[in-house]
Order: sequence, then C-alpha cells, then structure tokens
Amino acid sequence: MGCRDIRETISAWVDGEASPEEAASVREHLASCDRCRVLERLMRAVEEKIDALINDKRSLANAVVGTTGEAWLSELSTDALRDLVVLDHSKIRGAS
Repeated sequence: MGCRDIRETISAWVDGEASPEEAASVREHLASCDRCRVLERLMRAVEEKIDALINDKRSLANAVVGTTGEAWLSELSTDALRDLVVLDHSKIRGAS
C-alpha cells in the first residue's frame, strides 16, 4: 500500500478504529516509510493535545458548575440569571 492509500488508514489506526488487517498494513508500511512515521507521530501528538484540552475543559466545567450539574441555573429567575451573567461593575463588592 502506498503513502496516499495508507494516510486514511493511519488516522483510523491512531484513533483505534482500524481493523486488524488495516492495522497490520499500517505497521508494515510504517516500518519502511520515514515520512509516514512522522505523520503518525504528528497525528498522535495532536490526539494527545485534543484529549488534554477536553480533560481541561471538563475540569473547568466541574470547577465552575460543580458536580451537581447545571440544574440550579434553570431554577433562577430571569433577573437573577441576568445578574449572574451581566458584567456590571457597580454590582461588584468594593467597586467605586
């Protein structure tokens, strides 16, 4: 299998979605192709960064909303919800 043919399969392999036959083809191709090995490492690095961003976002959401979820937001009155999200410096304690 040539480089052009293997690129989509490398992506599926990195994502863990390649069939056993596809995975074997990728491993065989990578053993002899420096260029595709670089591509595979790049794809893995991007996947790791994406996973880290998702985990960071999840942590931030848990810190902001908490583990109880967002149900409390739906119980706020319109005015209370507006006060929560509007950036009004006069409502900040100690603001002059």
